Amino acid sequence: MRYLKLFLLLIGFVFISCKDDKSRIVNDDLVSDQECIQFLNEVLSDTVNLKLIPSKRIIISNCDFHRWNLSAFENYSDYDFLYELLEEKDTVFVKNQIDTLKCFRTTELKNFGFQVYDFKKRLDKVEYDSIPKEIEKINISNGNPEFGDGFIMIQRPIFNRKRDKILLRIDYMTSGIDYLLSKKNNSWEKKKVGGWME
Repeated sequence: MRYLKLFLLLIGFVFISCKDDKSRIVNDDLVSDQECIQFLNEVLSDTVNLKLIPSKRIIISNCDFHRWNLSAFENYSDYDFLYELLEEKDTVFVKNQIDTLKCFRTTELKNFGFQVYDFKKRLDKVEYDSIPKEIEKINISNGNPEFGDGFIMIQRPIFNRKRDKILLRIDYMTSGIDYLLSKKNNSWEKKKVGGWME
């Protein structure tokens, strides 16, 4: 009887240990929204070296309605290019991020002093061609007339597992730029790797 209790206790311990290991593996495969926001705060705040944006005063949409052009990643060779760019062998890790590229909300960047607006809610009532006029009104009312109708939209970044190479798209109304950000010696370096224009 004593051996049976010991055996059951041992089986229970093994079961609990395996369950804990699985949860750690699943969590390692996720890039949380909070991690994305922390990264964006770090790189967007650097308006001296990286210069991804001119200033924290530029308006950021809380949602990019252009979204990644996922058709660029429809066949195997396109995915291979992305894996090479990020220097990532774990293809599932990258694909999981692409599969979750829904409307990424940048609202929490407000906590770091960025000007984030709920454009999806505000601009649903406005014709697409009238968006620049609405943006200009917001910039003037915020005391930033120098930005005119300028604003940016940010795609959810795509990370490699080490988090030292990250693909970031910044969109404007009629164009966008894809950057590869690489961490070297504790600082980020940028390289333009793509873009689009209407």
